[in-house]
Amino acid sequence: LKKNGETIFVEIISHTITYENKPARLVLANDVTKRKMAETALKESEERYKSLLDEAPVGIAVHAGGNIVFVNPAGTRLLKAKDATQLIGMSLGTIIHPDYLDLAESRVKRLMAGEKGLYPVEDIYRCLDGTEINVEVTATLLAYNHKPAVQVIISDITDRKSVELALRESEN
Repeated sequence: LKKNGETIFVEIISHTITYENKPARLVLANDVTKRKMAETALKESEERYKSLLDEAPVGIAVHAGGNIVFVNPAGTRLLKAKDATQLIGMSLGTIIHPDYLDLAESRVKRLMAGEKGLYPVEDIYRCLDGTEINVEVTATLLAYNHKPAVQVIISDITDRKSVELALRESEN
């Protein structure tokens, strides 16, 4: 507590020394308030991001090197997995319909090369139970474990595609 009433965080280093032939304590105090505040802000930010991922109504996943490394609860449900561990490590080729895989891989390469304006796109994904769903995907680059990765936001648009098809058929 400073004289002006302000509370600060300090890091204390203390050593026993000899001073004028008597034992004494050398105490060094370093103001670490800014560091503590930055740590608190980072922790709060991480908690908000985790809450956002966990509660998002859309699938959010991260893939690196062609394999899934993270998937949120909505993504787990979307792909009809029991839990995220069923999906972690799975290759994109297992999830993305074969007719769309080359296009998806091309987009990832172009995204990694810095190309913008590639998303959103429509794809077909294969769920773990074998069913296929129409999805809209938006992707962004990020670092995952200090390596480049792609974060995708996935929305199930199967119902919308069915309505669009029904409308086209009714117009004919």
